[in-house]
Amino acid sequence: MPRLTITVVNNDNETLFVEWHECKVKSKGGLYKRLTKNTNTDTIQPGNTASTVYNATFGAGVKRRYQIAVHNGDSDAVIYYPSNKGWTEDPTPTISVKV
Repeated sequence: MPRLTITVVNNDNETLFVEWHECKVKSKGGLYKRLTKNTNTDTIQPGNTASTVYNATFGAGVKRRYQIAVHNGDSDAVIYYPSNKGWTEDPTPTISVKV
């Protein structure tokens, strides 16, 4: 399995927390799959980034959609990348998040 990197950028004005074990990826024609089974949570200050490496089902050039689970302590959000109906072939996406 190829290992791919996903990066999240905090575009909010508050500290955000990325719950990697709740984040998912879907290959076109497939089902959503958790990025990781680890219970890691990254804390991201405004303007900063956090990354994780995951085992992809298929290699680069496959259409994928990501669900990124974030919260700021008060509110939860699920961010879809590139959108809730769109697809990306970028094997190392950088995803902007805001709650």
